[in-house]
Amino acid sequence: MKCQFCGYESDESSRFCVKCGKSLSEAISDTAETTKSESDNSKTAEPAVSDAVTAEPEAITPESVDNPAEDTADSAPGDNAPESSAPEKTAEEIPSFELNGQSGYSSAPNPEFTDEYIPDEPQPVEVIRPSKPSGGRIFASVLISILAVIVLTLFNVLLPARLGLCRDAAAKSVKSIDTGDLLETRIDSDKTVSDYIFENVQPSFIENVGAEQDDIDEFIEESEIIDFASGHISNYAGYLIDGSVTKDPAIETDDIMDFIHDSDDVFEDVFDYKLTKKDYSDFENSLSDLNIDDKLSLDYWSDEIDFNLGTVHFAFSFITIGILFALAVVICIWIAIILGKHASAIFGFFGTITVIGGCLILIPSLIGLFMSLFVTPEETLAYITLKFAYPVTLFGAATGAAELVIGIIFLLIKKFIRKRAAKKLAAN
Repeated sequence: MKCQFCGYESDESSRFCVKCGKSLSEAISDTAETTKSESDNSKTAEPAVSDAVTAEPEAITPESVDNPAEDTADSAPGDNAPESSAPEKTAEEIPSFELNGQSGYSSAPNPEFTDEYIPDEPQPVEVIRPSKPSGGRIFASVLISILAVIVLTLFNVLLPARLGLCRDAAAKSVKSIDTGDLLETRIDSDKTVSDYIFENVQPSFIENVGAEQDDIDEFIEESEIIDFASGHISNYAGYLIDGSVTKDPAIETDDIMDFIHDSDDVFEDVFDYKLTKKDYSDFENSLSDLNIDDKLSLDYWSDEIDFNLGTVHFAFSFITIGILFALAVVICIWIAIILGKHASAIFGFFGTITVIGGCLILIPSLIGLFMSLFVTPEETLAYITLKFAYPVTLFGAATGAAELVIGIIFLLIKKFIRKRAAKKLAAN
């Protein structure tokens, strides 16, 4: 198809001229109107005029548009050139245009008006990743988590101690002591408990009764000394741990003398000797020389160390333990506020705190529990400590195991949240 503006031949399927950019549909419309006008005029015109109309119209070139005066000069009156019934368009009637920033005509085809399909350049795909808390929030959460672990560790220490060293638990711990094993333990590298007791018995009593060290050991094992000790030690525990005893539970000389009076029958069976008033007086003098009343008094030791031991039970009270637990919860809420809507990070910190706190109490408790069950120390202090530590380590192991399970649950929730977020991203 020929462009009526520049005369360039374009494809039949083109809508625009590839040279000047004009719409070819306008040329078709103008040609159709011209043909209709000529057909109307042919009814009254002569055949010569009809022939002139059917002739192909002269193509308009850029030179003829730029110099319309020359065309007028060339078409002088009297020329026999055929005239077209369609009015000629002047340069002013031809609309101006601008292509590629340059005005006027160009002999080069404009690539913007070609019919060739040019695919769009691929745009970069934005990869959406799960949002993470900033480094500052993570750093602050780590510092607060350390504080949470400290508070949780205090809670883990005080709770098993409160449950395992209370008055009833202490009495059971004392009753679990084997008297024979206790006598064989060593107070120091040279003396056992049996040696120490035998050396502190009055020589006159030993001469009168004819007692030997084995006889004294047998008397201790056959008597109710364990029940006597458990009752008084439970009072110490009530005073120091649970606060159920408000008065100094000191073991006095009179308490020991009452125990000896109650053990008259056992003494007579073992030593084949009936205790006299003089013997009781000798026992009482021996206890006075050892200063038993002061050494077993907590008020005395409070004055010695300048600290009131009667206030220790406040640290082991359930109120204190509850405050520590509430403080740990508040710290965890603080961490959640800092991390905002990052649920996976929140559960990750919760899980880490509880797992670390649980392990810090679980591992020592399991070691202590193993030693309490399968180890018999030679040292007196170690032997008694393990007997009292058994219920404490038992409750400690239970507490640590519970916290470990809770921490693992928190970490599994964190993993589930991350997987669900990854699936949503993959779906999008």
